Amino acid sequence: GVVVLNAVDGSGAKDAGLKKGDVITELAGKEVKDYAYLRYELYQHQAGDVVEITFIRDSKEKTVKVKLGKSSE
Repeated sequence: GVVVLNAVDGSGAKDAGLKKGDVITELAGKEVKDYAYLRYELYQHQAGDVVEITFIRDSKEKTVKVKLGKSSE
């Protein structure tokens, strides 16, 4: 999985409730093994798409829907 280092105010991740320290394990039903794969999967979608993200927080698995925005990078 991939650890969330920061959820930027106004981002889809922040709006969906992701927080620093969460570990993303799945994106749109596909297992996330590392940061490179997470970025690859994100680029398979467009800004405005809604995807399900599964993550672990406090040893509990949770799933949220995230509306993707445009990257500031």
